[in-house]
Amino acid sequence: MLRTSIITVLAASITLGATTLTSSAAEGPANVRDHRTKTEVRDHRTQRPNEVVVVGQGRYDCRSGAFQLYKLGYTAIDAYDCDGALYHYSALDGAALFRAAMSSHSGEMTVTFIGLAE
Repeated sequence: MLRTSIITVLAASITLGATTLTSSAAEGPANVRDHRTKTEVRDHRTQRPNEVVVVGQGRYDCRSGAFQLYKLGYTAIDAYDCDGALYHYSALDGAALFRAAMSSHSGEMTVTFIGLAE
């Protein structure tokens, strides 16, 4: 009888130990974070994932932007960056200094006030 109860306790402890080992093994991968499973490849230059980014020069040249500024009444026009998709200019309108940027693809120009020229 004593022998049967020792064997029963021993079998119960082995079963309990095996259950603990299998449950901790099952919990293991749930606690491990794998960042590779949620891979998302996006273009770092844009916030919208489907936007097409145009790189390089378009059909407008740098002189056309300077001429456009001249027609608008600006003087002392300086084209200081004529590489890539955007051309950058500085110009005067009286005593005010302006900075302009023109898209070489669409010809769209934005002019911003910088300050008064000395």
